Amino acid sequence: MKIFKQEKTLNLFIFLGVFLIIFNESCHSHQNSLIENIHLDEAIITTSDSSRKSKYIQNVIGELKSLNQFECDYIGYGVTKSTQPSYDTILSKIIPEVELIKLTNNISPYVRISAFQALIIINSKETKKVFESHIKDEEKVNYFCGCILEEIPVNISLYNQITIKLNKSEREGLKKKILQQYKGTYYHFMIN
Repeated sequence: MKIFKQEKTLNLFIFLGVFLIIFNESCHSHQNSLIENIHLDEAIITTSDSSRKSKYIQNVIGELKSLNQFECDYIGYGVTKSTQPSYDTILSKIIPEVELIKLTNNISPYVRISAFQALIIINSKETKKVFESHIKDEEKVNYFCGCILEEIPVNISLYNQITIKLNKSEREGLKKKILQQYKGTYYHFMIN
């Protein structure tokens, strides 16, 4: 009887060990990148070669269109540093404001969000106007932070980014509009 209990305990530990290994690997899964090392190439910012810059921009936009999730700085069960580049920073350094505004209307929600965040980085005076044009944009994007993959509507993502640029009155007015859209839903609680 004692041997049976020890064998049962050993089997349980083996099962838990295998489970944790599988769980850990699933949390570490990274999206395959279409472009190797798309991180910001400082030479692109200063180049006078417009075709080289244009190709780089097309590659960045293509990469954004292929995304199925944004990653936070640290992801996975083991809190691994993400390899996903900071698309908003890249866009803010290589694309003029007027083009960023156009990109906020791209078919890809990942491009729209990154272009909007780039506008915030460059302190564009157009961010509020752009946000208001997307207040009904309920398309969902995935955010992978830690070991949590969460689906967030574009308008909530944009709202949470723009709040630092708004005064209290503006923030409350826009918040009220978004809260009405998501009343009684899970998303209602994502609005800061």
